[in-house]
Order: sequence, then C-alpha cells, then structure tokens
Amino acid sequence: MADAPVDTLPLFVRSGSIVPLGSEVQSAQRPQTIASVRVYPGADGKFTLFQDDGDTYEYEKSGGILTNLTWDDAAHQLKHEGASAWSRLSVVTVVNK
Repeated sequence: MADAPVDTLPLFVRSGSIVPLGSEVQSAQRPQTIASVRVYPGADGKFTLFQDDGDTYEYEKSGGILTNLTWDDAAHQLKHEGASAWSRLSVVTVVNK
C-alpha cells in the first residue's frame, strides 16, 4: 500500500539503485548529457552507463564508451571508473527514504 494522491505518482526503487537522468534535448540530432545522478541508499549498487555518438554504428567496432558507477553504502560514496559521464560531481543526489 502506498499513499498516491491524484497529482503524485509513487515510484518504488530498490535500495542501492543508481539512476542517471539525462538532460532535456530538443532534437535527436543533439547529444544528450547526464543532468544528474540519483542514488537510493540502503545497499551497495552498480550501474554501467553506455555512450556512443548517436549517429553511426561505430559502437559495433569500438564498443562505445563505458562508465561504471559503484555505490558503497557503508562509506556513503559514489565512485566511477572509465569515461567521465558528467563534468561535475555536484549533480549526484542521495535520495532519503
């Protein structure tokens, strides 16, 4: 059971989830960047972000660009390995339950 007023949609997210949110884009011709990353604490979590050029099949040859995000719940810390997916770490939000 969840309280769900008409103007609110409940969202159930597993503890340890890492959810990257893309920036708003006006056209599919423009690349989408990561606007923010939400972390739902309560357990360790992992997420692999895949990026490509959005236009070609080059990813089939190169494998695209991978960024591995890891949430360490005990340390309350988000780490990333690989390509930098965003320019500032201030876009990370830890969501309180």
